[in-house]
Amino acid sequence: MFANVVVDLEGRGLPGPLTYAIPEAMRPLVRIGTYVQVPLGTRQALGYVVELQGEFEGTAKPLAAVLYSEPLFDPPLLRLAIWMAHRYRASLAETLRCIVPEGIATRLRTRVALEGVTDPEDAARTLERRSPALASLLRILAQEGAIDTRTLRERWKGSNLTSALGRLRTRGWIRQEMELESPPARPREVTVFRPAVGADVLAAEAEARRRRAPAQALALALFQESGERGFTAAELARRGTSRSVLQALARDGILIAERVGQRRNPWRGRTTATAPPSFTPDQNAAAAAIAETIHAGQHDTILLHGVTASGKTEVYLRAIETALAADKGAIVLLPEIALTAQVVDVFKSRLGERVALLHSRLSAGERYDEWQRLRTGEAQVAVGPRSALFAPTPNLGLVILDEEHEPSYKQENSPRYHARYAAIQRARDADAVLVLGSATPSVESYYHARNEDYRLVRMPERIPGRAMPSVRVVDMREHPPLGPQGVFSDELLDALARRVHDGEQAVLFLNRRGFASFILCRDCGYTSRCPHCSVSLTLHASDASLRCHHCNHQRPAPSLCPVCKGERVLPFGLGTERVEEAVRVHLPQARVLRMDRDTTGGKNAHARFYRAFRSGEAEILIGTQMVAKGLDFPGVTLVGVITADAGLNVPDFRAAERTFQLLTQVAGRAGRGERAGEVIIQTYNPEHYAVMAACQQDYEGFYAQEIEFRRELGYPPFGVLAIILSSDPDTAVAEGRASRAGDSIARVARRQGWPVEVLGPAPAPLARIKQRYRWQLIVRGPDDEQVHSAIREGMALLPAADQDALIVDVDPMTMV
Repeated sequence: MFANVVVDLEGRGLPGPLTYAIPEAMRPLVRIGTYVQVPLGTRQALGYVVELQGEFEGTAKPLAAVLYSEPLFDPPLLRLAIWMAHRYRASLAETLRCIVPEGIATRLRTRVALEGVTDPEDAARTLERRSPALASLLRILAQEGAIDTRTLRERWKGSNLTSALGRLRTRGWIRQEMELESPPARPREVTVFRPAVGADVLAAEAEARRRRAPAQALALALFQESGERGFTAAELARRGTSRSVLQALARDGILIAERVGQRRNPWRGRTTATAPPSFTPDQNAAAAAIAETIHAGQHDTILLHGVTASGKTEVYLRAIETALAADKGAIVLLPEIALTAQVVDVFKSRLGERVALLHSRLSAGERYDEWQRLRTGEAQVAVGPRSALFAPTPNLGLVILDEEHEPSYKQENSPRYHARYAAIQRARDADAVLVLGSATPSVESYYHARNEDYRLVRMPERIPGRAMPSVRVVDMREHPPLGPQGVFSDELLDALARRVHDGEQAVLFLNRRGFASFILCRDCGYTSRCPHCSVSLTLHASDASLRCHHCNHQRPAPSLCPVCKGERVLPFGLGTERVEEAVRVHLPQARVLRMDRDTTGGKNAHARFYRAFRSGEAEILIGTQMVAKGLDFPGVTLVGVITADAGLNVPDFRAAERTFQLLTQVAGRAGRGERAGEVIIQTYNPEHYAVMAACQQDYEGFYAQEIEFRRELGYPPFGVLAIILSSDPDTAVAEGRASRAGDSIARVARRQGWPVEVLGPAPAPLARIKQRYRWQLIVRGPDDEQVHSAIREGMALLPAADQDALIVDVDPMTMV
């Protein structure tokens, strides 16, 4: 027997699988998805078994070891990884890394040390003239002794560590050793003490020890009260029993100590079982449509278009209950970790321990335990952001994408997959139902629904008692902001003051964190710019720093101008910190929470903010886009949008759509309880169709104008789009590489007669990030397969170095 193995190397990995012989002793353990150690040239590597075959022509080295007793993925997930690798131009190793959860797969560590060099500094001076980079590598190795290659790659400034180490190895100057790291997560076990004798003997022993060993008698009394239940040493310690007492009772044969598995529960919130509420006619119709499709046992995609507060979450729950009743599993995807706390609270209260939570803020051990619960069928419903799509849910029958329009469903790093399209592929493969839910569907999804590619289910009314909020638009050209903070119009400030006075709650939305967009010297015109990126540095007042939100460069904010030493260095632009300061100045009695990336970095931070605001610990919640995404706060009666049109000035064809979605979604946070809601939108561009449609909560009106704009310019859904990015410390190198790629793709399209357009190369809107200049191409055309084939064939004609350096982003969600 032979196994085809995808070798998991750092970076993209090898072009395809390699074939290895399966030793007789390993054959019962090796299946599709088995994680193995294999020989690769003169070293060892790790990989995944993707195919088994009975015969192989040629010589195959044997597998070195099986590293995990159970497969890490099954054939359906392997098929999804293969599809993702093909569509998004990634290696199969990269897509399999998405599917295998962190904390399970171990890694091989390579350690490098000098050998046979009597005088490293003399050797480095000899290399200096011909290869300064190699000389610096030699000096690092001399300084460090033995060092692993990951740390070495971070410290060394050269471009190709593998090649450089090979040159040193050829000279006989280094030795490399490989060792297997311990996996980040393992099953957790604890010692549990249980009675080793019957109840009568237990009672007699407790009485006999009451005077001579009262601590032992007290411990035995606890076991008498609990029946046959066991206790951990920690539980008993909280009740006053020490480990030495337990060990003495175990030595006497009265107690027995057992090692048992213990789940690391990522959800520490307390939930109470709840009954489903009464359904509206819209909810009943939507739930029935989904249930009908689940019972049919065939794949279908349903777009659930329900206005904010129409009760979509309850429809999701009913659909999950239908799937579970049919012995099928479900996956629920959320756009933000911030939403996880709210959704899991609700889902746990209805579905109990059948729900497993998966997201990146969990510890490695928590992820491992939740993954195991899904794999074994102990849990049947996976809930989490984008990566939860790869949960090993048995007998998958339902996939739900809540807020399906959100750009966070697109991964920014390779493989740059879009979870919406990957979910369609996984659901199709499993004959499962896919539900795309949103109050503001993406233009592409709504177009497909209107053309009956998807099934359209509407929920046009809010649930009873939750009327749509009234919306007021404040033209900031006529009503400039009050005070030196420059944040609030008089209308918004008056409305905020009323809410605070009446004990109600408000949400203030501004999609920019920090205090100010930049600082500027009013004397000489100096502005603070990042030395590594083509952007201004954002002022953060919390620690008086200037920060780059792209490369994390940071420096203290100056009190004097660095150029002219003038004192008039002032902040310009708004951020959430500045909004918070303005609230505290104008409404000092108000209790305020600020929810953005700067305040939610810690574990469980999103859950703490959600629960704190929902329980009334603050009257005002200030936040970026994370407060606009489906959060349900019944006490909120006012939503204030600080600057509605900030996103309209971005060079992106989706700018209007994104602005409409954000404004509509954040407005939907108002009036979700018993009291009426109000929305006040501050804007300098009230005539823009996206702003006007959002104020009227008019999706159809927005779509009618936006779809014509897309049709006229050939943007999705009327065309397929890909961005090819070239970056390099030398702008000429980046431009030349992009130009060669564009010429090659255009030649392939012309030769085939395909209407594929190649635009560029041109500097990217963010022309430099992390000291690398960025040039980009836009490749587009009306036919999906033609565009992808032109890119695939055109890229294959380029030198290998160009192929490795270029980034291809298929289905991009931003042009920036």
